[in-house]
Amino acid sequence: QPAHRVDRVACLLGIALDPNFATNGYVYVYYTFKKYPKCTRYNDQVPVNRVSRFTMTGDTIDPASETVLIDDMLSYSGEHNAGDVGFGKDGMLYVSTGDGGCDYTVGRNACDFNGNTNGISQKLNTLQGKVLRIAPDGSIPKGNPFVGADTARCNKGYVDAALKCQEIYLYGFRNAFRFAFDENAARTRLFVNDVGEASWEEVDRAVKGANYGWNTREGDCAEGSLVDCGAPPPGMTNPIFAYSHDATGCAAITGGAFVPDGLWGAHFNGGYLYSDFICNKIFLIRPTSAGTWKVTNFATDLASQGPIAMGFAAHDGHPALYYTTYANGGEVHVIERPREVGAKIRNST
Repeated sequence: QPAHRVDRVACLLGIALDPNFATNGYVYVYYTFKKYPKCTRYNDQVPVNRVSRFTMTGDTIDPASETVLIDDMLSYSGEHNAGDVGFGKDGMLYVSTGDGGCDYTVGRNACDFNGNTNGISQKLNTLQGKVLRIAPDGSIPKGNPFVGADTARCNKGYVDAALKCQEIYLYGFRNAFRFAFDENAARTRLFVNDVGEASWEEVDRAVKGANYGWNTREGDCAEGSLVDCGAPPPGMTNPIFAYSHDATGCAAITGGAFVPDGLWGAHFNGGYLYSDFICNKIFLIRPTSAGTWKVTNFATDLASQGPIAMGFAAHDGHPALYYTTYANGGEVHVIERPREVGAKIRNST
């Protein structure tokens, strides 16, 4: 949940299976962990966000099999943890992180009331507010944008300000809560859903090394503005799609999923679905001949406390859209077809 504060010993935020799961049983988990004896705010013994690999045998994940790949991403305020994980078609593991509500690189007191003044997402010596790319064993793959003499591994915390983290693939996010890979594409194609502050929600198309502007930009506008919009400052990238809180009544983008080509007919080919936690809706955006994106309602009047995450998987022998909510302790919903051709929705807890 984008605004959820972490007060428990551990909080699971993302999970992914290895591309070779059938033979190696590897499961990758992003979780918030009470690593230190104390769990108080604004000191050095705060919870950490961690990415680990476990081995699953049958229906059981062995806790003793944990291999920590990325550690010590501090969660001072307990919010903006992001936490999605997934494999691209390049076989690499992608990880989303939030700005943590705090720039702890400048001292503990900066965490108190910094909100939209938190600039940690723009700092390349920390993993906060980024999308990371690592190999399945945690090493740095070829093609990452920040390698060389002025870079370092940041898998055990932030480094000197003169260095850049080798794990970073994209940066400038507030809370990149969920992302989605396009299974229709021949190569890795990634869209990132970034939860905004007070004005805009956005969908970003991943371009290696790109800076998506937070905390200078929100949507395709200056942070906090609905009118100071247009081309981004040099070195920053606008989202491919953004929607304002005022215009839509929606205010927290969550899950995303590309519609498999041919599943529901030509109208949905090339389409991307995103959900919003505040208005409890799912929307479809499709590219236009003018190079923009057209948005339409896909599913409305959904159950409260969701949708949170989405993805396509087999259902009764054909792909269907699954989405999760927090309702009743957690539910999984299935949409077999869009409403235009007779939607069927099934719930389970």
